[in-house]
Amino acid sequence: TPHPGMSYNPTFTEHQKLLQSALDVETKREKDKAKTSRDSAPPLKITEEDYINEMSIGLSKPGQVEVNSESEGEMEPGKQGFTAAVKGRKTRVQRNKERTEK
Repeated sequence: TPHPGMSYNPTFTEHQKLLQSALDVETKREKDKAKTSRDSAPPLKITEEDYINEMSIGLSKPGQVEVNSESEGEMEPGKQGFTAAVKGRKTRVQRNKERTEK
């Protein structure tokens, strides 16, 4: 059955009781949400030095020379570069011409 405060013409006290019960439900929901977010993971303490070290991983040092293990012209037989795969590609007209010649 509906709460008396939900009627078309509720009394002031019944309507206030209904609003208070709705408020209680929402505040409980907000407290639970805040508690789970607070308990889930403590905030991490990150110093500026740690941040800079993390962000600079993979960047070469100013005096350091980067050595590449493979030169641009040399590639392993199993590894073909992107341009090598594109060179062997035929157009639709070329494929159709080969079919008709066979």
